[in-house]
Amino acid sequence: QRRKNRCIISNWKSRPWWPDSNERVSGIPGAVHGRQLNGIVMVLVPFFFVLIGSRAEWQVLMDTGMPTLVAGLLLVAIGGKALGGMLGSATTRNLRQQLLIGMSMVPRGEVILVIAGLGFTQGHISHHVLVALVLVTIGAALIGPLLAAPLAKAEL
Repeated sequence: QRRKNRCIISNWKSRPWWPDSNERVSGIPGAVHGRQLNGIVMVLVPFFFVLIGSRAEWQVLMDTGMPTLVAGLLLVAIGGKALGGMLGSATTRNLRQQLLIGMSMVPRGEVILVIAGLGFTQGHISHHVLVALVLVTIGAALIGPLLAAPLAKAEL
C-alpha cells in the first residue's frame, strides 16, 4: 500500500532517502524525482568546477602573502569541518567515530566554490580570494580522504 505525503528523509534507518520510484517528492508541486536528475548532474557538475577555476587569474599566486592566506584558510576549513562533524555526532558516537565523521566532512567543498563564484561575479571578492578558495577546495578534497582513511581502517 502506497503512503501519500511521506517525508523525504523520515526514518532514515529503515527507508531510502527518496520515495519509491512511483511516488513524487511530497510537498513540492511538480518536483522531479532525484534519481531522474542523477545523470544530468553527473554530466554538468564537472563543467561547473571547471568554470569556477577558469575565472581565476592564477598569476596572483606569486603575490606576497598568498601562500599564507591559502594555508590559513585550508587549516580553518579542515578544522571547522572536522569539528562540525564531530559536534554533530557527539551524542550518538564514541570519540573515534566522531573524528571519522568529522574527517569525512573535510572534502566537501563545493559550497565554497558556489559562494566564491557568486562573490567574484558580483564583485565582492578579489582574484586573490577566489584563487585561495579554489586552492582550499582542491587541498581539502585531497587531504580529507588521507585523514579519514586510517580512522576508517581502525573502525573495521
